[in-house]
This record gives sequence, C-alpha cells and structure tokens, in this order.
Amino acid sequence: LKPGRVYIKDGVLNKVCRKEKKKRHFFLFDDLLLYSYELPKGHFKFARGFPLSTVSVVDLPDSEQRKLTNAFQISSESKSFVVLASTFEDKKEWVDALTKSKTTMVLKAQSFLSNKSKSVVQASWMAPVWVPDREAKACSLCKTKFTWTNRRHHCRQCGCVVCGSCSNSKKVLFGQGKRRKRVCDTCKSKPLELRSNTRNTIAQENESATGSEEDSEGEYD
Repeated sequence: LKPGRVYIKDGVLNKVCRKEKKKRHFFLFDDLLLYSYELPKGHFKFARGFPLSTVSVVDLPDSEQRKLTNAFQISSESKSFVVLASTFEDKKEWVDALTKSKTTMVLKAQSFLSNKSKSVVQASWMAPVWVPDREAKACSLCKTKFTWTNRRHHCRQCGCVVCGSCSNSKKVLFGQGKRRKRVCDTCKSKPLELRSNTRNTIAQENESATGSEEDSEGEYD
C-alpha cells in the first residue's frame, strides 16, 4: 500500500458478473477503491483497483425482474459493474462513503494543483456495465437466438450481448489497456462518448498500481 493512504471502510459485496453474482471483498481508501478474492485464514487476493478520482457511484432502485436488491453501480474508465449489499443500511453506507470520499479527494487535488498552476481537467469516459448473460436470449443486433454453437459475446464499448457474426471487429478503447477489444458492428465505427473528468497527479500515480482484472479473472467476471 502507498504510504500515507488512509483506510475508510471495507466489506463484502455481491458483484454482478456476466454469468452469476460473486462475493468480493471491497476496500475503500481516501484515494483508491479496490476489490479482492477472499482466501482462507483471513487472507485476500487482489483483483482490481480504481483511482477514486475516476470512480462514480449511482444508487439503483430494487428490481424484481432483474433480481436486484440493495444495488448500486460503480463506474470507472476501465470497468463498470453493479454490486449488491446485504441490507439497505449497508448499501447506504457504501454509497455515502464513496460519494464523500470522491468529493473530498477531488477538492484536495484541485486545491493542490491550483497552487501549482496545473490543469486538472482531461477528457475521459466510463466503461459500460455488461448486460448479464441471463438477460440476453438473442443477439441485440441481428436477433438470432443464442445456442451452444451461437455463443454470447459482450461488446466492450457498449456492454450489449451480441453474436460472433455481429462482433468480428476489435479496437483500442480508452482506459482498457493497449490491446484491442471486441466491439459490435454498431460500435466499430462509433466514436467514444467522452466526458469532462476531473483528474489529478495523485490519481495518475495510482493508475500504475491498480492492476488489471483481465489478467487474473479473465473477461468473464
């Protein structure tokens, strides 16, 4: 861990993955959000981390149809996903803590960089939340039903589930590394929708230490 990093809270949340919900242990610091696998004897294995300046959180309403209770969405440049808390109170604590910590960090960074006469604004984007496999019975583009031979694929730009024929293209996506990622036919020539994102020197330093879940968990989580 980085010297001077302040611990805020931690706990277990159910991360909604493409095939099922999986328990992950989340840790929130004053400049970083990360989650890990729980190992025996109270140990943890790092999965992925996100500089807090690039994270946004959205409270989600309960949905019986999607089987989502006490849910909220965590979005970042490299990965976005939905998590489920065990209770409404736990969900509120996480949403409040994430929102407050993000605001505090950005204000500190803006004050620090303004004294240094540096810019803190840079174009960025948020990675899409993948549509779970169970919610996609057919390709979102050609409407062909999925079977054992006609497999599901996720577009890394929009998060929709498509078939192989409708996702033959690949391109480099901002925040998702240097390797080209699979995209659907709609997104292959579609530019990224950029937004204004407050960033800072502290966050840029953290990015080199956040790791990549794609190497450890693969593209299915």
